[in-house]
Amino acid sequence: KNTMLKFVTITVDPEHDKPEALNAYAAKYGATAGKWLFLTGDTTQVYNLVRKGFLVNALKVNKTEFVFSDKLILIDADKRIRGYYSGTSTADVTKLYNEIKVQISEELRKIKSPN
Repeated sequence: KNTMLKFVTITVDPEHDKPEALNAYAAKYGATAGKWLFLTGDTTQVYNLVRKGFLVNALKVNKTEFVFSDKLILIDADKRIRGYYSGTSTADVTKLYNEIKVQISEELRKIKSPN
């Protein structure tokens, strides 16, 4: 519900996951428009972003198989990576939730005292 927080999902299969498919996925999981974004694009650009920008692996094995990270990545308002969390670990997701609260608190402090 916090306006300072957004979720972004990036497909590692942009040839298959067209905007229509991503919209259906968003609807299935109740994603709020503008709050949870589903992104796709040119395969080379997507893989470069994932590998070089987020420093996680993604590999297309063949036409139907992909190897990709289960990591959730926390990025702060200054576009710095603050942490990696396993999306399949309850403990990691709880830690991510707590780190998000810390990040929001830090941003609110900046707004209140912009020194």
